[in-house]
Formats: sequence, C-alpha cells, structure tokens
Amino acid sequence: MMPFEDKILALPRLVHEGGTYVLLSDVLSLLAPGTPGKFTLYKVTCNTPHHYYVGVTRDVDHRFKKHRNGKGAVFTRRHGAQSVEVLGLFDDKWSATRAETAYVAGLSKQPGVVVGGAAKTDD
Repeated sequence: MMPFEDKILALPRLVHEGGTYVLLSDVLSLLAPGTPGKFTLYKVTCNTPHHYYVGVTRDVDHRFKKHRNGKGAVFTRRHGAQSVEVLGLFDDKWSATRAETAYVAGLSKQPGVVVGGAAKTDD
C-alpha cells in the first residue's frame, strides 16, 4: 500500500450521478501538497470508463483544476477529468517518477484499462 493510501480510502465520499468523489480539500488536508520539496503522485479518473491519467506534480489542487478545465494533458482533454486520487508523496522528483512508472505499468496490465500520462513533473 502506498503512503497515506489507507487514510485516503477512509475519506468520506460524495455520491453524484456521474460517480463517487472524494473531496479534494480532504485529500489536501492529509498531504499538504505544495509543500516545498514535495512531489505528489496522483491518478485522475476520466469521464470515459476505464480511462485514467497518472502524473506527478507539486500542487495537486492546481493541476487537477487544469485537468478539469481542459488545460491539462491532451489525454484528459479528450477523456475528461472526473476525480483525483493522491497515491503518494515524495521528497524528490526521481522517486516520484519511478513510482509513477511502476504504477502505470501495473495499472496498464489490467484488462480494458487505458492509462495516459508521462513521467513529467509540473512545478
């Protein structure tokens, strides 16, 4: 299990006709993204079923807003951005991108799952 995953899974969920959501403010209060020197690995669940975007950023809230507003990655512009999950918090970019690569490799092996994302960091 990734750091904080058990706490994130325990957060209250909002049920909406489009799916289930975690309040981003609840996730942010756990991890304090944007902390200098911290890199966050995150996964966006897209509007298209079984489509996910995985990325690394220093500010999850800012990056997710970009994905939601169509100004993020091409993948999320095409498939929309429904919700975000924080998967881990890292002290350096190298560790975060290695975790991203491993996570994408594992997720991509699941039948019918499409994953977008690249090992880039948005500061």
